[in-house]
Amino acid sequence: MDDSARPLVSYRTIKDPVHIEIVEKKSRFLCGLYPVDGEQEALHRLALARKEHWNASHHCSAYRLRDGAARANDDGEPSGTAGRPMLRVLEQQNITDIMAIVTRYFGGVLLGAGGLTRAYGGAVAHALSQAALVVYEPHDSYRFSLEYGQYELAHSLFATPGWQLTAEFAERVLCHLTTPAADRSTVASTIVRLTHDPEAASPVATALRPLRQE
Repeated sequence: MDDSARPLVSYRTIKDPVHIEIVEKKSRFLCGLYPVDGEQEALHRLALARKEHWNASHHCSAYRLRDGAARANDDGEPSGTAGRPMLRVLEQQNITDIMAIVTRYFGGVLLGAGGLTRAYGGAVAHALSQAALVVYEPHDSYRFSLEYGQYELAHSLFATPGWQLTAEFAERVLCHLTTPAADRSTVASTIVRLTHDPEAASPVATALRPLRQE
């Protein structure tokens, strides 16, 4: 699903894939976290994991998307002991557009329902602790022109963290401004102050952009 079809709301995800391994009573749990752009990509990641670790005992998974879709799969483990604990960690951390896969190599010792729940959920929690998180928020784009003598003032007024002003210098200064949508009212009043043109204060586009990393 492309961004034009999704609601433009803030969300947190991981910046890059993460891989970790934990061992519980001789069973190996390999956890992979992947930023994904929809269900198709999430399932593709699972297919790749199954192919790479073809001889593993289980490939349990959970994904959560910003359109509200969320799925968990125990892949043969006792019901509710794998996929659901993995998904619960993603929900608690409010992470979306993410696929979590935990591949288990059985070590010959039964862990019981409680042990499995802790192992699968713990693997995802440990992997998230190693991940770089990024927050995306809606940003507005503006286009307006100024006289050359106004540009220095504009540069000063728009020197706000998270605001980006670029310019093309022709007969007039053609300004391109990108700001968080949350700042729309402040930005609009400033643009009108500079241009005396209320139409210039309307965004020409709004899109999701990374606001900060955590």
